[in-house]
Formats: sequence, structure tokens, C-alpha cells
Amino acid sequence: MASTIWGPGDASASIPVQVMGDVEMAVFTHRAAQSCHYHKHGTEIYTVVEGRMIIEVEGAEYSLKAGDSIVVNPGAVHQVLPREDEFVCTVVAVHCGGLADKYECG
Repeated sequence: MASTIWGPGDASASIPVQVMGDVEMAVFTHRAAQSCHYHKHGTEIYTVVEGRMIIEVEGAEYSLKAGDSIVVNPGAVHQVLPREDEFVCTVVAVHCGGLADKYECG
């Protein structure tokens, strides 16, 4: 059986997403483009692996360090904020449906 090795990739690569039924997982860094968005059906669980990440959820900013997680429920407007800090983060999305359930703010 083959296994998948997860890593953040380089700055020019798109973020690989592992799709497993209605669950998706990705690894990203501070270099990944982030936008303000929400999901009507999906729940996202962000876990910082290395460094420090700032995420805004419903207008509140949360500073997460290695080992910290945050759950973003359906309908919650959120975005990872660009900062000087470097980080590696995983995100697991449940019932998300990929880009079909991603709604940009605005």
C-alpha cells in the first residue's frame, strides 16, 4: 500500500489537497495565498505544526502557535492573516465539498 507524504511544498507550488469522501486535508505555510471566505456546509479544523499563525474568525483575531488548533464552523467568515511570522499548518475540512462550498467575502 502506498502512503502519502505531506509537506508544505515550495512557494510556487499549489497546495495539494487529499480528498477522502467528504473529508479534505491540506498542509500549507505562510506563503499560501489566503482570502476572506466562509463555507455554508463545511467545518474546518486548523492545526499549527510549526511557528505562529494569525487567523481571523468572525472579526476576532486568534494567534495560534505550534500545537494549537481552532475549529471554524459553517457560516463563519474567516481568513488566515498575512504576517511576518513563518508557519506550517494543516487544515482538515469536513462536509466541505471543495471549491463548491467556498464563498468569498465581499
